[in-house]
Amino acid sequence: MLQLPLLKSINYFSPTSYQQACACEYSFYRERHSETPYIRLPQTKPMAVGYAFESFVKAELAFVLGKSNDRKNTLAKLLENVEEHNLECIAIGHDLFDKYQFWGCFDRLVKDGLHDIELSIHQTVQGELVAGKEGEVSGVPIFGKPDATMLNRGDNSLIPTDWKVNGHGSATGQSPKPGYIRCFVDGQDKGQHITYGIATLEQINREWAIQLLFYNWMLGNKSPFFGAIEQVAIRGNTVAFASYRARISDGFIQEHLSRLIDLWGRFNKGQFAEPEPGQWKCEPYGFPRVCTVTCEAYARTLGDPGIRGVMKGV
Repeated sequence: MLQLPLLKSINYFSPTSYQQACACEYSFYRERHSETPYIRLPQTKPMAVGYAFESFVKAELAFVLGKSNDRKNTLAKLLENVEEHNLECIAIGHDLFDKYQFWGCFDRLVKDGLHDIELSIHQTVQGELVAGKEGEVSGVPIFGKPDATMLNRGDNSLIPTDWKVNGHGSATGQSPKPGYIRCFVDGQDKGQHITYGIATLEQINREWAIQLLFYNWMLGNKSPFFGAIEQVAIRGNTVAFASYRARISDGFIQEHLSRLIDLWGRFNKGQFAEPEPGQWKCEPYGFPRVCTVTCEAYARTLGDPGIRGVMKGV
């Protein structure tokens, strides 16, 4: 266990910061508790495509749900999330939205019981692009708010809902995750996956489950927790829209609640686990993280980050 000086404080855990802490506590420390300045990397084109697609979906939902009577103005504000160097991605997002509507996915989402959407423009908070509010779970401050909520017709609770756009610009692309309630591939209805109703959300995708777990806490829900995901999976010229409605298991909830409490308690005492370097963890897409410059475990395991290509001058 490392005992490190706390030169900056954190006010809460968000889904993003919690997952960073779970991946590497030293990376979390260097970015959020040390003197290292936060470096916000430029928005990638896949991210911009995702923001653009969501903007078109949300603007239309705002109109359909009666939250806005001005589609054009709402859309313009939401598209501010697409950074200037990625403006060409707006057309790609629009094309995906047209398919989403034409294949009936939009109408089915509304019929599923979509309740509300979040129209806030994302703001930078502690280096994260977020829009939401603070809450608390078991004494730990948390931050977050779902992009949308669906009404659970069983008990009238709200189910956090999110869109995921995966595979754009990737050499290998992305196929739909298993466990979907429905899926359309280039307009062809694939029906339900054989594991729908059996697979929990964490079995479908752990990162999705952690994000929607936080959102369930933010909504004040009680177990059982559910989550809804609308995935856009792109592989070359093939586009798939897959819908997921799944429970988050009680075991998964307790596992991450316990870990959240432990991290909050230790981090506020300056106690961080020793890093366990790995090439993908420390060098995603071939780019060493900023924390590798001062990480002794990285140097012992993978060598000199300067030689391996880490950003100069950091």
